[in-house]
Amino acid sequence: EFGSYAGFATFCLTLLGGWVTVFSSNLYWMPFTLFFPTVTAAWTGYFFIRSASQWKKNVIASFFIFVFFLLILIKSLMGYEYLSAVCISATVPIFFYLMMARQNKVKILLIFTAMGLTACAAFATSLHMHYERLSNEFGSKIASDVIKSIVLKNTHSLSGNADLIPGHRVESLNANTFVVILFYIFSPINKEGFFIPPILILAPSMCLAINIFRSSGNCKKKALAITSAYSILAPLSWLLLAKAHSAHHFHLNFILWYLPTFYIMVSLVAFHYQTSKSKSRI
Repeated sequence: EFGSYAGFATFCLTLLGGWVTVFSSNLYWMPFTLFFPTVTAAWTGYFFIRSASQWKKNVIASFFIFVFFLLILIKSLMGYEYLSAVCISATVPIFFYLMMARQNKVKILLIFTAMGLTACAAFATSLHMHYERLSNEFGSKIASDVIKSIVLKNTHSLSGNADLIPGHRVESLNANTFVVILFYIFSPINKEGFFIPPILILAPSMCLAINIFRSSGNCKKKALAITSAYSILAPLSWLLLAKAHSAHHFHLNFILWYLPTFYIMVSLVAFHYQTSKSKSRI
């Protein structure tokens, strides 16, 4: 969609960034579940805006909602980590194609509402299956406590349930949310290998996005610039909602920037460079 330069740049980002390869080496994370919803959404958006028939568009949209439900359900059953980021990241390519097609705000809102309700239904289904399994094996009281503990130890507050929180997670629950977010923006930490501090990608990409939004007449480039800003919501959602999880996993949660913010921003820079270079030859 964005040319060979963007393809090469995102390949290098994956190879050199460290975090995707770290997760890929551990089957516990089932890394395909983090990216598959976004990839599926990208293909859906690609074919949707290129379909001339409204009937075909309706079929594509309906099929996507069904597949999206299954993918979020599978991700939830594999583990709830990064779930909000995975769900929002799937809306990013849809957002791009809607921007490029200049769809009205009401239609965008309806599509995102459908995706949100589908994700909630998949999560609720997974939660019910989880509860039923635990309840059948250990009883309803233990099942409720286990699920409540998962929620409490990864979010913001003890909420009067200190007995359900492991001692080593209390410090994470008391961490300052703003400080946690700043760490994930500026820190160069990576015990696994080479890593680029997020700010070195975020800052220049956002400056470029603002410049393109103000001055570019290229519809695709402008849509990509707006999408770059929108994509930040995906990692931020988990950093905010699951602050304690992020504070406890400084050695892992940088993967959030790849869902899919870094890929979108690097694609923007590469696409801008390639189109600018083509113009200079004319």
